[in-house]
Amino acid sequence: MFRKVMAVAAVMAAAVLAVPSANAAPTGNAGVLAENAHVSNRHSDKCLVAQNRGENSPAFQYDCVRDFADQRWDFQDIRNGWYQIMNEHSNKCLTVHTNGNEAQVVTYTCHVWDKQQWRSEMVSDHEFLLRHKSSMKCLVVRGFENGNRAVLHTCDKRFDDQIWSAGYMP
Repeated sequence: MFRKVMAVAAVMAAAVLAVPSANAAPTGNAGVLAENAHVSNRHSDKCLVAQNRGENSPAFQYDCVRDFADQRWDFQDIRNGWYQIMNEHSNKCLTVHTNGNEAQVVTYTCHVWDKQQWRSEMVSDHEFLLRHKSSMKCLVVRGFENGNRAVLHTCDKRFDDQIWSAGYMP
């Protein structure tokens, strides 16, 4: 049920994410392209979460719940199709401090650092890979369990655990 709701809502959000904003400022001070979006993994059908407000708090997956701010994300246009992904609960951005496979994805105070920039690469009309700028690897959550952590891995759209959608829950 949730997947169907997300699929319909995600078409508009993913389309916005795939196209750079016409108002994008070259200094990186552009507006928000998607607000309060739930980011759902195709493999697990769970949402990306940042539960804690501290620095370097892990990002992980959990059952999608509409009213939880820790599951809502703002995609802020930086420039040239790159975004910061900021959590509504913590006001911190998805960050990766190292570039290897299985590098842990955390939240950290937002700066305009390459290690906090992401690009969506469409794999269907409403689903995408999230590529990390400094590593050029993709966001992954392995398995189906609540609490499984988000990591980076070499991008490969054949693997459902790398495919995401963004949308709004009714």
